Amino acid sequence: LFLEEAAGVSKYKERRRETENRLKDTRENLTRVDDILRELNANLEKLERQAEVAASYRQLQDAGTLKLHQLWWLKARDAGAEAARVKAAHA
Repeated sequence: LFLEEAAGVSKYKERRRETENRLKDTRENLTRVDDILRELNANLEKLERQAEVAASYRQLQDAGTLKLHQLWWLKARDAGAEAARVKAAHA
């Protein structure tokens, strides 16, 4: 031990141990990051599908609302025309 200390070897070994521990911690962190990234990508795919369904639903709702308004307008027009015919027939 004294010879290693005198030669500076123990200091080198300690720095090497610290560096190896930091590398190990970094590898573990990268593994965690990979796991999180995989999970987020899976969630992203689900959310993209949900967004497509929501957009399709919104388009169908808008089209349905337009058709309903058109139907109301036609019924009002027809009712007005019918009222004019009845009024003309009674006049």
